[in-house]
Amino acid sequence: MKNLVRLFPLLIIFSLGSCSSEKCSQCNCNKIKEDSYNLINDFYIDNDSNKLEKSVLLCDKGIQCCDSMVNFFSLRKLCVLAELKDYDKALIFIESIDSIMFTQLPYYKSYLKTRFIAMRAQNTNDTITRDSCLKMIEKQLDGFLQSKKNEVNEMTLKNEVSEILSDPLSTTITQYYYVKSILYGNKSVEDELNELCRAGRFNCKFAEHILICCETSLLEFIGM
Repeated sequence: MKNLVRLFPLLIIFSLGSCSSEKCSQCNCNKIKEDSYNLINDFYIDNDSNKLEKSVLLCDKGIQCCDSMVNFFSLRKLCVLAELKDYDKALIFIESIDSIMFTQLPYYKSYLKTRFIAMRAQNTNDTITRDSCLKMIEKQLDGFLQSKKNEVNEMTLKNEVSEILSDPLSTTITQYYYVKSILYGNKSVEDELNELCRAGRFNCKFAEHILICCETSLLEFIGM
């Protein structure tokens, strides 16, 4: 299965649960969620991009109708638009997203915009624009992590990876190393994380999780 339908577990800022309110029941939100997922799966069987277009329409319906799943459908819509390589439409949609969705990670809307500009540049082999965007993101994420240095140090030493991934800062850390892996290579990131692990300053299972994320293509959007 492609990354598109994973809805990455590090994205705790998005609500991935079922919708159980009366309004959601009236809109049949869980069916919208299931149908949009099935259309994505079908695309990988027959490569019919019309199915992705229909999935986008279902995501729009979910965003309009399902109050408690707006974050979920917004993320899924961006995943599908990335697969369609419709970066302009994705950027317009990002501008429309309410920043209140990102209260735990206040940089995230700006991150999304710069990320999709980098993807558009990558798709046209414009490496100068791509790298400029990625360096902007690296600086932005580094600044945010520095402002949360004590929390980051405490979190990355926790024993359970599931507990680490339940913290919004795990999203930022993964994004940070993912961007660095594109700019400087996976080996550079692997060496840095291995050094932190050997020094006892980082949960090694979390480091493995990050390295798996770093295998994802820039043109695939799963939240990083």
